[in-house]
Amino acid sequence: MWQVTKGWVKASGAEFWLPLPFVAIVFWFGSSFLTAQELSQSQTTENKLQADTQLKATLSINILLINAVINWQQGTTLVEGKTAEPILK
Repeated sequence: MWQVTKGWVKASGAEFWLPLPFVAIVFWFGSSFLTAQELSQSQTTENKLQADTQLKATLSINILLINAVINWQQGTTLVEGKTAEPILK
């Protein structure tokens, strides 16, 4: 009887598939334990965000043309500019 069962287990590949759920459960609990340990520790940072400082941004643009049309009656001015880079408008 034992020989028949052992032969069937080998032939069907159950030697590999039967312990697989056990390995998966051990991996699941082991990884959740390690994750809980890591997340429970406090993390210190050396570089902190400073919100009270202002950065200076510099942008250089090659201006090809500035066209201004003044409408004195409406009190408006329409200004059109063309740059060397077509992305900037």
